[in-house]
Amino acid sequence: MEERALKYVKDLLKQGYSPAVIKQQLQQSNYSASEIEALFSQATGYKNSTLSIVIISVVVLALVIGAIIWYVSSIPPSFNISVIPDKQTYTAGEALTFKVSMNPSGYDVLLAYTLTDTLTKSQAISSQETAQTGVKNTILSIPSDLRAGNYELTVSMTYSGKTASAKSNIQINALPEEQKTAISSAKPTAVESVCGSCDDYNACTTDTCVKGTCEYTEITPCCGNNVCEASESSSCADCKTSGTPTSSGDVESAKAKAKSDAVGASQICAGIPQTSEADRCYTEISQIADESSLCAPIQEQIARDSCYIEFAFKNDNSVCPKIVDNYLQLSCYNLFNIK
Repeated sequence: MEERALKYVKDLLKQGYSPAVIKQQLQQSNYSASEIEALFSQATGYKNSTLSIVIISVVVLALVIGAIIWYVSSIPPSFNISVIPDKQTYTAGEALTFKVSMNPSGYDVLLAYTLTDTLTKSQAISSQETAQTGVKNTILSIPSDLRAGNYELTVSMTYSGKTASAKSNIQINALPEEQKTAISSAKPTAVESVCGSCDDYNACTTDTCVKGTCEYTEITPCCGNNVCEASESSSCADCKTSGTPTSSGDVESAKAKAKSDAVGASQICAGIPQTSEADRCYTEISQIADESSLCAPIQEQIARDSCYIEFAFKNDNSVCPKIVDNYLQLSCYNLFNIK
């Protein structure tokens, strides 16, 4: 009986009858559901092959989709970059300020800056930093002894082995002799001028120029690196604040208060025991409150000068006399063409 039924199923399938019609005929002949499934499995392997095909199709589809996602995600995006100087003419010794726009935003990239004399092809400035794509305002120091002429500012952005560049031409005028005399006491040594300025604004490193490359040697022990070292006395600020948690919470509280109550925000900054954190606090609230007077309590000279120069970029020339660093002060005056 089973062989006849099996032949019956095979013959009908060959004639083009659908499995549903054949199953209906078998049910009318009093075959149970399990018997019908067994007959179909023997006759054509229909159930098993269909299931296998479905499973294989799903697996293959998942692999294809996964491969596409991996391939797309592994391709570095196509970046666009542009550079726009704040003006077309600068003076030697001045701060070279410009805006860099990078798209798409949100990627950590390596930025390289060069300023090249278009006549001699020599590089007057060469530096690099890591940054996140988006819009970035950048400041470079033009050497005070740079010759007058036309220069090409190049900004290169590197991500995952791909590089995009943007260029802009500017003119640089020579520094007047009277201003050269005014800053001669702060002029770098002959060796240092090969590198530009090697100053990393870190009191706990020795900054030197070796064969045209800036090198930095850590000074240990050093009062000011926020670490209370064995040979430092309790008079060092590092040891006074050792063991105290960071005051980032106080800084955030001061920032939240600065817009409505600048005096209250300043009092919070004054209560922070760690000098570097307190200086950062004053810098942050000065920008939020838009009050240059809040830069005055900053203890570190470099941090205080940097705080003031931000207001110079906002067209406040009253801060220029308050800047101690000769180069930054000269840059401040040059922003307003003050002799």
